[in-house]
Amino acid sequence: MSRAQRTPGNWHVEFHRQFHKVCDEQGVTVADIPIQPLDPREWAKGNADLIAAAPALLEAALLVIDRWSHGDLAGAVRMLDGAVAEATGGAT
Repeated sequence: MSRAQRTPGNWHVEFHRQFHKVCDEQGVTVADIPIQPLDPREWAKGNADLIAAAPALLEAALLVIDRWSHGDLAGAVRMLDGAVAEATGGAT
């Protein structure tokens, strides 16, 4: 099975007045997350944080799968914990 192509990580969030922008390391936009008038403002930030953490979450998930197969999960769990913290804005 071939792996899907994607914009390489690390991604980061740039905060703007009407939207949050997720960008790659070169500043190229990966996603724009609009701030909806009826949604709590934190939702847009949470969505942006989750999208920005996608490369780290994928890398950590792949490592957990590999380490599970080879019996060494400790390092993979630490990496996954860091990726989850990134996706949740630091809250785990």
